[in-house]
Parts: sequence; structure tokens; C-alpha cells
Amino acid sequence: IVVVGLNAAYQKRFVLEPTGPNPTLIPGSVHRASEISEGVGGKGQDVAISLSCLGMTSNNVKLAQFIGEGGEGESLLSIIGERLGGSDGVASDLLTVRTRSRMRTCTTIVSADGSTELVEPSGKVTPEELSDMMAKIDHLGKQSGALCFMGSMPPGCGPNTYSDLAARIVSGDSNTLTLIDSVVGLSPLLKTLSSIKQAQKSCRGGNILKINVSELCKLANTLPKNEADCATSSQIREALDGFLELYEGASEALDYIALTDGKYPAHL
Repeated sequence: IVVVGLNAAYQKRFVLEPTGPNPTLIPGSVHRASEISEGVGGKGQDVAISLSCLGMTSNNVKLAQFIGEGGEGESLLSIIGERLGGSDGVASDLLTVRTRSRMRTCTTIVSADGSTELVEPSGKVTPEELSDMMAKIDHLGKQSGALCFMGSMPPGCGPNTYSDLAARIVSGDSNTLTLIDSVVGLSPLLKTLSSIKQAQKSCRGGNILKINVSELCKLANTLPKNEADCATSSQIREALDGFLELYEGASEALDYIALTDGKYPAHL
């Protein structure tokens, strides 16, 4: 399984003292933490670690990622290596490209009345670093049983990045299952997957797009739903029709579209 999680983050969790003078987040005030924890941020990184927790070994899960420089980058790579099944970090290094940009840190402030996210901007990936990633993928070869595109891309990755990666990993005679949990670079990716699928003599794999209903409405240029309300069947049908009409190759490329709707039931 190749998990593409190009926009990694070093995650910090800052828990406010529940019995302190400011147990809730108040702008302009001084807040003291009762607990600080550090971990991994990024959709792709979470998926790779989840697969490891489900019993997949580091030999079966390859994580494609850009990791920035500095102590945060070193710590993040160490944590990922340990959670993927080995302290040597070999599994996480295979498809990892170290960049010259500083590793971003995302901080979650946990207070008595909720949590607040502070997300730093991602460092820019250079053309040379992007070429290094493509070379690592080429060296891996077209042998993956599953491919996951997770989340956003850092600056420097063009709109065709996911498409180029798919072309290098999925072959016309493969049975690769592809999961897309992203709305970036979607149009060229769907066109590439459609072309690959049309060239396949047989297909036991499949392509799945997983997004939420609000994202689907934006892609389809239909009226956005109220986040607090459950999406109606007519809203979903209208958004699906609009999406399939606007995105060339989507109907040919995709076998399933999985839609989440916050606290309400999901749709397939």
C-alpha cells in the first residue's frame, strides 16, 4: 500500500489547566498548560499509522511524504518510524524526501469549552525535491495493491502532482485499489485514472473518491448546504450530477463516491 501524504506536520497538543485562572481560551490573556504532547499531523500520516495499528507491517505500507528541516522534522520522522513498526525509521524513509524548508508545526489548544487549531503554513517544495519524490516512486515500480491520496499538497507541488504519481504507480494491467481523500489536483488525477482504467483488460481494483457533502457542493458549483443541517437526497443528487458533468473523466474513473456529512449518516 502506498499512502501519499505530501503535506505532513509536526503536531503539538497544548492542554490548558482546567483549574487555572484561564481554563478557556481568552484572546489577549496568558494561558498556562497542564499538559503538552507531541505527535504526527497530516491525513496521509494518520492513515499509514492506522494501517500499522490494524496489523499491516512496515514492509506493506509505504508513506510518500515531504519532511522539512530542523528539530521538528527530525522528531516527526522518528515518531513516524516508530509507529510504523520500527525505531530505525527505514519504512518511513523509503518514500520520504527531506526538504530545505522548515518543518511546519500545527498546535491544538485544548480548553474546557473546546479546542482551537493553529496551523502554520507549509514550506515550499523545490522542483529538485519534487523530482526526487518522482524518482523514489519510479524506483518502487508499479507493484502496489492499493494507493491512497490523502489531503492537500505543500506549495511547489503543481496541480498535476497527484496525476503524475498515479501514472507512475498504477499500470494498465494492475488491480490497484485507489482511494482519493482530497479535492486538490482532482481534475487531472481523474483524467489519468480514467485513461488507465480504459486501458485495463480486466479490473479487480477500483477507484474511490471520499469527500464530504460540503466539498462536493463546492466542486459541483451548487448551493452549499448548511453545515448544521443534514443533507437532503435532492441536494446530494444535484451535487453529484453537477460534479460528474463538470469533471471530465469522473464517471469513467470512479467506481464509488463516499460522502460524509458531519454527525449525520454517510452515503455511498
